[in-house]
Amino acid sequence: MRFWVLAAVAAFVQADTGAAFCRFPKGTTWTYRQSQGDTASRVVLTVVGVEENRIVVESKEYAREGKDPEVKMLAWAVEDGYLVWGAIRDGKMQSPLRVYKAGSKKGDTWKSPLGEGKGELEAVHLGTAEVKVPAGTYRDAVQVAFRFGLDQERPLMEIALVPKVGMVRFGGSAGQVRALMELTEFKEGK
Repeated sequence: MRFWVLAAVAAFVQADTGAAFCRFPKGTTWTYRQSQGDTASRVVLTVVGVEENRIVVESKEYAREGKDPEVKMLAWAVEDGYLVWGAIRDGKMQSPLRVYKAGSKKGDTWKSPLGEGKGELEAVHLGTAEVKVPAGTYRDAVQVAFRFGLDQERPLMEIALVPKVGMVRFGGSAGQVRALMELTEFKEGK
């Protein structure tokens, strides 16, 4: 009996690579309501490529009805024990944000470089909580906050991740402007 308990615990620890937050088949889509100050838009992310260690995502931001969306290429990946997220240029992920540290628990911290010599963010695992967004209520969402060192005057971002769903909320503030993305719909590809 003891062996099975230890095996189950070991399997769980090994399974927490961060991949549950970013491994999705081609065609998976997330639709978000995005607000920034008084401006609102819709953002649709679609998995357009699945590679060994990352998924490539096309981001379309619909800022105004009747206008073409702004299109960007992004990626989610597990690298060096971190779940990372970043823009893709010339086939490479640029300045990936270390969103989650595999195996981390409430109170754990890690650094995430901003790239191009801009310093680094400190990330802190806030634990799990119930998160309500337009797409539904998710229990046990992992929450992570980002800040610039100990300077609380700087922008602070928070992200909520759900296994087998991915990012359900992402927000932050810069000065008086607050930006927030909340999941309104999730469809897993086949």
